[in-house]
Amino acid sequence: MNKYVKLFEEFTELNENRAEYPYGCSMVFLRYPELFKIQDAINPDDLHDNGFEDEPHVTLLYGIHDGGDHDELSKEKLAEVISISKKSLDEVVILKGVSAFENDEYDVLKFDAESSALREANEKLSDFPNSNSFPDYKPHVTIAYLKSGKAKDYIEKFKDLKDIEVEPEKIVYSRPDGSRIEEFPATQTDESILENMSIFLDEVDLMNEAEASTAETISRIRRFINSTIAVKRNAVESITKVEADIRKTSDDSSKTQERSAKTKDPDQAKVYKAKIKKLSAEANLLQAKKRYQEAKIAFADSQVELANAKLQKVGKQPR
Repeated sequence: MNKYVKLFEEFTELNENRAEYPYGCSMVFLRYPELFKIQDAINPDDLHDNGFEDEPHVTLLYGIHDGGDHDELSKEKLAEVISISKKSLDEVVILKGVSAFENDEYDVLKFDAESSALREANEKLSDFPNSNSFPDYKPHVTIAYLKSGKAKDYIEKFKDLKDIEVEPEKIVYSRPDGSRIEEFPATQTDESILENMSIFLDEVDLMNEAEASTAETISRIRRFINSTIAVKRNAVESITKVEADIRKTSDDSSKTQERSAKTKDPDQAKVYKAKIKKLSAEANLLQAKKRYQEAKIAFADSQVELANAKLQKVGKQPR
């Protein structure tokens, strides 16, 4: 099992210092708040320095060559990685029981995870250049990093936790430059993400200090922050596209007006006039779309600022 623990050491480094790491990593994050209740049953004295996992996820493929010491993935290849990874959102993940990767330095307490979508995504992603040297894919959800030799106690303690169905929440692709690309199921819109975050932050205000500082609450705030940053990124991309459409509509309108001014055919002049009116309506609609995306960005920024303030209040480092 030592080679798998080595993978965890490298993955921990990826999370803590992404900007200096040479690989890309594709993951599917899970909607499993019950993990924090399980963690509450672990004695803090048994924890290794890496502590608890606060974002339940399954790694699809670690070590994708994407910048760092390797060529950066082209826009087309990156889109393909994201598309393949998103297939893992189509199927529930089954947590098959608690087990561990054991090592002289520490144990990794984990759930074994299973779904055909996970394995299919791993297989297809493995066609991309990568430095994953482990031939056997062992999908899992980390619970905690424990001191060496402690995992066996908790495997016994949690032996009745079997075949738990968990819904995928989103896929996350982490790049070596520190950026993250997040994609959600089609049923979860940007608007619903912002609304759910706003509702949850209001709920945090009603919590007492102990409730607000639990690992579950802190992790949910952080997940909402990451999701909201993704919403903002989508809005910025939408504005870029809308602005291109606005320019095109403006050019078409100018050309149509020039043609209208030159024509001597009354019927053709009516056609031009109708087209100009249509283009004007399209331009107004596009401007409204742009304003909507700008408002979404402003709201997302305010929500992230508010969430970071709440993290700071409970003594956690904001993101």
